[in-house]
Amino acid sequence: MSFEDDFIQDLAGHGVSGDKRDHVIQVAQTIKDGQVVARVFVPPFARIGAVASTEGLFLKRQYGQTSPGLSIPWSVYPAVMTVLRHWEKHRDEWWAFYYSNSGFPGGMGGAAYVVRPGKESLHEQVYRSVLGHKTGEPPQGTDRSFGLDEPEAIGEGVIITQHIRRVGLPDSQGPIPEVGLVYQLPDGMECKAWRMEARIARGGAHVFIEPDELMFLNELQRLRESGLT
Repeated sequence: MSFEDDFIQDLAGHGVSGDKRDHVIQVAQTIKDGQVVARVFVPPFARIGAVASTEGLFLKRQYGQTSPGLSIPWSVYPAVMTVLRHWEKHRDEWWAFYYSNSGFPGGMGGAAYVVRPGKESLHEQVYRSVLGHKTGEPPQGTDRSFGLDEPEAIGEGVIITQHIRRVGLPDSQGPIPEVGLVYQLPDGMECKAWRMEARIARGGAHVFIEPDELMFLNELQRLRESGLT
């Protein structure tokens, strides 16, 4: 059984214990020849988790936009954190158009929201569908990436290469709404970041990161630098 399989089984059956003030909780470890070769960490509420080994991190979601997960070498992890900190600083400057079924019984409905730029902006519900009964209109338009004339370097090996804008909105006035950025990282990695989530990818592998998971990922970097992973 692989580390990844162990990890998924552990997360699936794990009721988070320990101090809820902790940003990182170790829930399992793998020992080989008497040595710890991998540790499994989750944040409180365990929507995402990480397998930390000597080579790097394997990140995978349990809830939200799931995927097969992504391996990140330790040599690249500082660049990943540079991107995510930049995203954290700037994401409230962007619009958001998104759909969520949070708060609805499973499979019975959902709602679409629009969020205007600004840290305190409300998540305005513009469309709702419950058991086939619909009210409002879903957001129109699509996200499209536009290359920068001069890519912007924000850290070692990290470059902003594209803006993501919402096009095709009816009766739009003024600038096309900006909804995110595309970052290029070392080791063939790319990050597409929107206001509500960021997608880190390499090849066909990827993982989504949510804003409230930054403390967890920051703490994993601190643990690595202190020699505890």
